[in-house]
Amino acid sequence: LAAVPGAPVREATLSVGRAFMVDLAKLRAFHALASQRGLALPLHAITARAMLGLADPHTNLLRNTTAALAASIGGCHVLSVR
Repeated sequence: LAAVPGAPVREATLSVGRAFMVDLAKLRAFHALASQRGLALPLHAITARAMLGLADPHTNLLRNTTAALAASIGGCHVLSVR
């Protein structure tokens, strides 16, 4: 984590996708790293567009639900589901 001197940092944005445990670990690792550096950034998680398919909207619903659950358990402050 490196900040530009003088530039305000409002939030950190991370993408979550199909890999439930990996995304959960990614968010937890970010929290650990930010707390070590003394940063109090709100974490914005966005579901990945790359995991969505055009053919079956029901599958997309399940994929987004899984990604949103990983983000919420991982400790995100803001969640955007596409």
